[in-house]
Amino acid sequence: AAGDFPDVAIVSRPAIVAELARAGLLVDLSGIVDVEGLRSTAGDYLVRLGTVGADGSWPAAGGGLYGATFATEAESLVWYPRAAFERAGYAVPRTWDELTKLADQMVDDGHTPWCLGVEAGTESGASDLLGVPRPDPATGDPEKDVYVYEKPAVLLHAAGPDVYDRWASGEWGFTPYSVRAAFFEFGSLAFRDGFVLGGVASAIVTPQDLAAWPMFVDPPACWLHLAGGTDRLSWPAGGSATLAAFPFPAADLAYSDAIRGRAFTVVVFHDRPEVRRFLGGLLGHEFAAAAATSLVPAGIWPVGSVAPAIRLDDVARMEGELLRSALRAGTFRVAASDLMPTRVVTAFEQGMVHYLKVGPISLSQVLNDIRESWQQTK
Repeated sequence: AAGDFPDVAIVSRPAIVAELARAGLLVDLSGIVDVEGLRSTAGDYLVRLGTVGADGSWPAAGGGLYGATFATEAESLVWYPRAAFERAGYAVPRTWDELTKLADQMVDDGHTPWCLGVEAGTESGASDLLGVPRPDPATGDPEKDVYVYEKPAVLLHAAGPDVYDRWASGEWGFTPYSVRAAFFEFGSLAFRDGFVLGGVASAIVTPQDLAAWPMFVDPPACWLHLAGGTDRLSWPAGGSATLAAFPFPAADLAYSDAIRGRAFTVVVFHDRPEVRRFLGGLLGHEFAAAAATSLVPAGIWPVGSVAPAIRLDDVARMEGELLRSALRAGTFRVAASDLMPTRVVTAFEQGMVHYLKVGPISLSQVLNDIRESWQQTK
């Protein structure tokens, strides 16, 4: 706000890249970096997220490249206490039905399945609580049906990357039937006794960073927690070694290879020779190989790295395989909250917390407030 910009910045929300570029604050990197080389490692999707069209459109197939992704993180991971999980005889779910049956079995066994923290202002990911419309097979109409991920922290895409892109961009918006149905689906879980540690009253005052901590006691106070790779940095020292993780099962097996995650993007405010040299090093293969040694244990994977020259645990190995596969297949997608305008994210976060506090009676007002925030960005 004071106009004091750094030479280079790392941005973890692609929507901010678009906002800064439209304001004329960023340097076009098209003539500085090897765009096609970046496309070969990061994939077309991430290149488009850094591209803003001449008319301000974003993501764009053509225009100026204002952000270059150099690393990614997998967020669609369900963490669980490995030893206790195995002692209880539970099996890692591979499908949506198996996950719901696992949660039911845990409740029957006297356990609480889900750890949840959605305290307002703690980057809880509450803006990803919305389900995504699933087009009707016969008509392709997104209003005919709804698919949701039934998980306390995230109800996300189950209709595939293309549908997800259209929802996150606001093209399908917050239509009454689809959004209301998704909110009710989430409410049927969140307000259900025994499925969330401490219930809703506890979840809305628990920061996301602390939500997993009850898994580290013996016996675990909750058994499943959806989080990203970097979330392990907020856990007790050595705590992540006691946990294992599996990819969040897709509601539709046709999209089982889709991975939700985060993109770390470099942007430039001042174009000078030393800035160009730094940028070239940051996006180069040598940096990717060297940085992987320190970044991968923290859940961050340079897009140019293959397998870092360090010993990986099972979870880190899985993260790398998931990310590399999704980038190659074009099924990696950035979390919706990182793609929406800042005003919409704020309204969404506040709306979700308000919905949890007040209950279904508040839903109409919550949806109206979110819809108005989208309209104010146009």
